Amino acid sequence: MRVDPDDQATQLTRHRLSDQIFRQLFTLIAAGKLEPGSALPSVAALSKRYGVSTHSAREAIAGLVARGLVQVAHGRGCFVSPRGNWRLVDSDLLAVLGSEQTLPNLFEVRQTFEVGMASLAALRRTNDDLAELDRLLAQSREDPSVENQVECDSRFHRSLARATHNPLFLPLLEAIMDPLHHYFVLSQRLPDTAERTRRGHASIFACVAKQDGPGAARAMVEHLRAGREICERLSARAQTPPDSIAEEVVGEETAARKRAT
Repeated sequence: MRVDPDDQATQLTRHRLSDQIFRQLFTLIAAGKLEPGSALPSVAALSKRYGVSTHSAREAIAGLVARGLVQVAHGRGCFVSPRGNWRLVDSDLLAVLGSEQTLPNLFEVRQTFEVGMASLAALRRTNDDLAELDRLLAQSREDPSVENQVECDSRFHRSLARATHNPLFLPLLEAIMDPLHHYFVLSQRLPDTAERTRRGHASIFACVAKQDGPGAARAMVEHLRAGREICERLSARAQTPPDSIAEEVVGEETAARKRAT
């Protein structure tokens, strides 16, 4: 199916015009509404259609090219690339593709990547690295707010990446984790998320403190398994009517209170 970008055209505001053009075209391509091989309008046509300068239109196309979504055939124009050419480690692209496609893939990568990372962190960590991980554990216990829990979770994993003392781990980890941020925030609606996350982090920390590489790897496997289960529950809820979700959350909170008493 081919959709003319004319259908998406609006008179854009003057704020970051190239980003707005980019996002409209990006969404059409990532959602499959502009299929591989489809021709994009020329820079001049985009400029006229959206009421922007040719510079803004050119920047928007450059953003698509940088992500592998579009190929430039000199003298012929720009064409949507086959999916195999797309650079999938991009939080915006993964968000458009949807959780059904991305969650299993992201957690499969995390399972492979972070397990080894935890093992190396345990073997290479310094006392300063250990002190930072311990501080984050304490901070997560002291402040139950959603914002703090999400921050501590994210920073704990990033601190493990730094503890490997391999500078490539941190940017690679961020590329994997950034698309999951939405789920990390939503997961705090579940009454057991914060406690399960702290337990997982504490188990990893204990192994890192002992410089037990295999133990840290096993602890990370269990922690990621719990995290994947939580994200999959949230993904399933996206198809559930709001009233049913509310009832389910109330039921889980009641069950959690009963377990605590």
